[in-house]
Amino acid sequence: MPNLTAPSVVTLSPGATYQGSISIPSSKSMHQRAFLLASLSAHPVTITGKIASADSLAALAIIQEMGCRVEQREDDYIVIPRTSPSSSSVSISAGESGLCARM
Repeated sequence: MPNLTAPSVVTLSPGATYQGSISIPSSKSMHQRAFLLASLSAHPVTITGKIASADSLAALAIIQEMGCRVEQREDDYIVIPRTSPSSSSVSISAGESGLCARM
């Protein structure tokens, strides 16, 4: 995968397989989006970067409530997506995060 720097755009196609790494700035909205995308993956995803906001922690809590496991190793967060849909309902809270609520 090429080394991308902002504002590069990558288009992902459904059903395709991708491998590589992406470095993102320590931004609460980027963390939230990264956690959401990781939760949709078929494989574990490592997200690197210190979480510095309640909004990012809310996104992390939401994907955990939806069944993802998250392992923390220093500033790395390894998101292990659920392998099957849940048959039970969950209650989630976006806290004060508008982006989490919209996602």
